Amino acid sequence: MGGRVKKGRFLRKYIGLISIAFILALSAVGIGYGAWNDGLQTEVTVKTGTFDPEVEITKVECYRGGNWEIKDSDNWYVTSSEDNINFKAKWAKSSKPYKIYFKVKNAGKIPIKYKVDEVGYCERIDVSLTESKPHNEWKALNQGESESDNYIRVDTDGVFWGRGTFNVQLKIKQWNL
Repeated sequence: MGGRVKKGRFLRKYIGLISIAFILALSAVGIGYGAWNDGLQTEVTVKTGTFDPEVEITKVECYRGGNWEIKDSDNWYVTSSEDNINFKAKWAKSSKPYKIYFKVKNAGKIPIKYKVDEVGYCERIDVSLTESKPHNEWKALNQGESESDNYIRVDTDGVFWGRGTFNVQLKIKQWNL
């Protein structure tokens, strides 16, 4: 029986020392990791998609003498702001309706939707948006898709007989299908 008591005392005595040594070793690992991590710099870049709609004017027609005639589209151009695409005329004759045909392409990585919104800035000419396609509805495009079957019709009016400028807004935004 005497051997068992000695063996039990020995284990109790050294288990305490082994536990303390293990705790000190684990603390040293934590301190070393903290010192290594203090100088570590990480940089993360996350890309979720790109918003890149492309709009181009394909044809401009003017109503004259009972017929729609193709006009030089060099007088018409497209500009963009944060969430609008603007169709602008460098000049337009008053008392003439115009049809501006345009193509919208989703060159980005996320779906988009667009609609013709309103007539914006007008100078020396009164303009009303009488017809559009799409008209008062959002049209959706997935990545890589394009839609060519779009147009806006504007009627110009006023006492001014000559040339003036105006723009029509096309709203475009991200669309989660």
